[in-house]
Amino acid sequence: MFNKTKVYLKRKSVFPRLLVLTIFCLIASLVYNSYIVPNNVVFGGMSGLAIVINRLFPISPVFYLNILSIITLLLGFMFLGFKETGYGIIGYLIYTLCINITSPFAKYVVLDFDSTFLNIIIFAIVHGTAFGFIYRTGFNTAGADTLVEILKKYRKKTIGYLSNIINGIIILCGLFVFGFINTVYAITFLIIYNTICDYVLMGSSIYKICFIKSKEFDKVVDYLSDELGLGYTVLDSTNGVGFLNRKVIFCVVPSLQFIDIKKKLLHIDKHIDITTNDCYSLDGGTVDSLLLV
Repeated sequence: MFNKTKVYLKRKSVFPRLLVLTIFCLIASLVYNSYIVPNNVVFGGMSGLAIVINRLFPISPVFYLNILSIITLLLGFMFLGFKETGYGIIGYLIYTLCINITSPFAKYVVLDFDSTFLNIIIFAIVHGTAFGFIYRTGFNTAGADTLVEILKKYRKKTIGYLSNIINGIIILCGLFVFGFINTVYAITFLIIYNTICDYVLMGSSIYKICFIKSKEFDKVVDYLSDELGLGYTVLDSTNGVGFLNRKVIFCVVPSLQFIDIKKKLLHIDKHIDITTNDCYSLDGGTVDSLLLV
């Protein structure tokens, strides 16, 4: 799956975000229990792995999902620490609660459009939309997201790349257990799901224009130039009345990389000020390799 982020929440915004998180966790869990599980749609993540394990050792996909999520949270504590894993705990608790609540009622949610691919398209759109809003709250549901964070810490790859690797392995397991046709359905579901989730989270722009102000100016510049190889422009700014000068870094980053970059910048300076806007084209000048996406 694509990039996910943690947003440092202000106290006044916590409850609205938790409300949005709960609503869309309920929607996502209904799709999981009413469509994904009955149709063995192994499109990746711990939810897909739980379906595979349940076929081999029948108990309940929800039971295995709970176990797998707890294991990944423990791994998160060990390798990332409590601060990095904290957002996953909240998301995990609410999503797992919703999964367990909706499981007994899922059989009463019957939506069949008399076409396998139409079913896949509609449920993937709903599921992708739900998770797009879940990630916009700043939380995640642990599971594969935590594994991606752990691997990224040690492998220095993008979140999207590592997510594709993990999901690919799980889909391959689904291929051996459920066969080729089910796997084609699962891959179709995953492509639509990722596309919708990305759109809800990031919008339709190809690039993001960023204006960055930070007290850790040198560290931010080193990260952009040395680690990312990005070009940037330094602008002079004031507080509007001619004093308190501060440098502003202007740069353009790919939308699919933006969340990853933003997270790193927040680690460099948790009080950093990042202003962004959508950018739909990039012409002229020197185009860095990172922007060729």
